[in-house]
Amino acid sequence: MKGKGLRTRMVLYTVFTTGFALLLAGLGLIFYDSIFLHEQAEKQMESESEVILRVCEPVVAARDSGKARDIVEAIGLDQHITAVAIYLPDGQMLASDGNVSTELTLPEWPVQEQLIRTRTGSFTEVFQPIVRDEQLDGWVYVKRDSSEILNHRMRYMGILSAILVLSLLLTLASSTWLQSGFVKPVQHLVNIANRVSLEKDYSLRATKMTEDELGQLTDAFNLMLEKVQRRDMDLQDSERRLYQAIDLVPHMMFAKDRSGRFILCNKAVANAYGTTIPKMLSSSHMAMHIGDEKEAIQMLEDDHQVMDAREPLLLEETWTGPGGALRILRTTKIPYTQSGTSEDAILGIAIDITKEKEAERELREAHNELQHVNDSLERRVEERTAEVVKYQQRLISQEKLAAIGQVSGSIAHELRNPLGAIKQSIFFLRRYLGKDELGKQHPKLDEHLHLMDEELSSADHVISSLLDMTRVRKMERSDIELGAMLKEVQSRCQIHAPLKFHIDLDPDPFTFLADPVQFKQVLVNLVQNSRDACPFDGLLQVKGRMDEGLSVCRIEVSDNGSGMNDDQLLSIFEPLYTTKAKGTGLGLSICRQIIEEHHEGKITVESEVDVGTRFIIELPLDKRSSLA
Repeated sequence: MKGKGLRTRMVLYTVFTTGFALLLAGLGLIFYDSIFLHEQAEKQMESESEVILRVCEPVVAARDSGKARDIVEAIGLDQHITAVAIYLPDGQMLASDGNVSTELTLPEWPVQEQLIRTRTGSFTEVFQPIVRDEQLDGWVYVKRDSSEILNHRMRYMGILSAILVLSLLLTLASSTWLQSGFVKPVQHLVNIANRVSLEKDYSLRATKMTEDELGQLTDAFNLMLEKVQRRDMDLQDSERRLYQAIDLVPHMMFAKDRSGRFILCNKAVANAYGTTIPKMLSSSHMAMHIGDEKEAIQMLEDDHQVMDAREPLLLEETWTGPGGALRILRTTKIPYTQSGTSEDAILGIAIDITKEKEAERELREAHNELQHVNDSLERRVEERTAEVVKYQQRLISQEKLAAIGQVSGSIAHELRNPLGAIKQSIFFLRRYLGKDELGKQHPKLDEHLHLMDEELSSADHVISSLLDMTRVRKMERSDIELGAMLKEVQSRCQIHAPLKFHIDLDPDPFTFLADPVQFKQVLVNLVQNSRDACPFDGLLQVKGRMDEGLSVCRIEVSDNGSGMNDDQLLSIFEPLYTTKAKGTGLGLSICRQIIEEHHEGKITVESEVDVGTRFIIELPLDKRSSLA
C-alpha cells in the first residue's frame, strides 16, 4: 500500500471496509439462522420423541411387535427421519424402519437425561428410554437427517455472496466518482510541493480547483509559498551580505558539521584549497584536504573534541596545501548548534603564521648565534683573564723569588764573612793546641773546637743551599736517564732502611730530554719532602711512564705519609709557604717554575690526610730525546 497513490488507496480502503462490514453482517445472519434452525429442530425432536414415547409405552409393555411395526412405519413417513427402532430392555429389537445399524449400542441404564442425543455429520441420533414404575421397559431410537439446515445455510451464503459482490461494485463506482473531485486537487498540491522542493523555486503557485475545504487548503498553501519566497529572498540577501563581509577577511573562516562537511567558508579557504566556494560547500573536509591524510584526520579529531567538550579551542597546527606547500596556522575553533536543528558544528578562524614562525626561527637562530658568540667571547675573556692571573701569580712568585734571592745573597755575604773569620780562628786554635801541652791537659777544648767547626760547615751548607734554590741557572737540555739520576737523588737525600724507596720505570732505561741540573733539583726537593712526610718505615715510590696517546712523559713521586688537607693544597706552590717546622717554603715554588716555565710542562699534586701525597710531572714528548 505504501507505493500506491492516494486515490487508489482511498478506493481500496472504501471497498475493503464496505466488503468487510457486509461480510461480517452476512456471517452473523447465517450464524444466527443456523442456531435458530438447530434449536427449532431440537424442539421438534423433543416434541416428536414425547409423542413417540406415549404411543410406544403400551406396545412395549404388551410386547406387541405388530403394533410396534405399524408405529415405526408411521414415524418413518417423515422425510427427515431416516431410521426408527423400538428395543426391549435386554437390547432385543422389537420393530424397526429404515437403515438401522446392527452394531448400534444402547446407552447404559440408568441415565441422567430423558433424551440422549448424538450428532454424526448431518445426522442426529436420539435415544428415548421407556420407563414404567421407575424401571426400564424399552428404548426408542430415532435417526434424523439435518442436511436441510446445511442446504438452507448454503443458500444464505450464496445470496450473501451475490449481495456482497454487488455492494462492492456499487461502492467502487461511487467512491471512484466521489473521490475524483478530492484526489485531483490534492495531487496537484503534491506535484507543486515536489517541484518547489526539488527546484527551490518558491515562485510557483497551486491552481485552485474547488471552493470547498480543498480550495481553502490551496489558498493556504499558496500563501505559505509566498511567505517562504519572501523569507528565502531575505535569507539570500543576508547570506550575500555575510559572504561579502567574511570574504573581506584575509584569514580563513569556515564552519563544519560533525561529519566534516563544510557549512560555511570564505574566499580565503577556497583559495587555499585551490577551488571555489560552491565546491567547498558541496564537499567534506576529508575530500578536500588531500595534502596529508594524517593531518586531515588530526584536524577532524580536534573538531570532534571541541564539539564534545563544548568549549573553544586555540591551537597551532600544520596545513599542507594541494601543491604540497606547508603552512603553520593559529586556529580558533568554537562549538555551536546549527540553527533550526540539534546538530553540533564548529566555527573556525585560521590565521597563517608561517612568516611569523620563520621570523621567530630566524630571530631564535640569531639569538643563539649571538649567545654562542657571547659565550665564546666570555670563555675567551675568562681564558685570557686566567692566563693574566696565572702570569701575574708567576710574576709575583718570580718577584718574590728574586727578592728572596737578593736578600739571600746579601745575608749569605754578611754571614759568610764572620763565619769565615770564626772558622779561620778555630783552625789556628786547634793548630796551637796541637803543639802546646795545654791541648793535652784540656782535651775538651779540641772536642768543642771540632764541634764548632762542624756547625760552621753546616751553616755554610745551609747558606749555599738557599743560594742554589733562589738562583735558577740557564737551561741546558740533554738526555737524562731517570734510573741513574734517582740513585744519585737517593744517596743525596740519605734514604736508608727501614724507609723503602721503590722505582717503577716503563720503559727501562727511561730516557727523556731535560736540563739535568734543574730536573735533579726538582727530584731532590720532591723526594726530600716525601721522606720528611713518611713514617719511620714508610714507602716512597717513583713511577715513570711514556704516554704516546697524550704525547707526554709522566713521572710520579708518591708517599704514604701524613698527607695534606684542601687548604694546604691550594697554597702548596706559593713561595715561603711550608708545612714543615724548619722549611723555607721555596722548594715547591721553584719546582713549579722549573717544570712549567723552563720545560713547558705541568706539575700537579694529589693528597689525602693520613693516606699520602702524590706529585705528578708531565713533560711534552717533543721535548725529549729518543728512547734508548
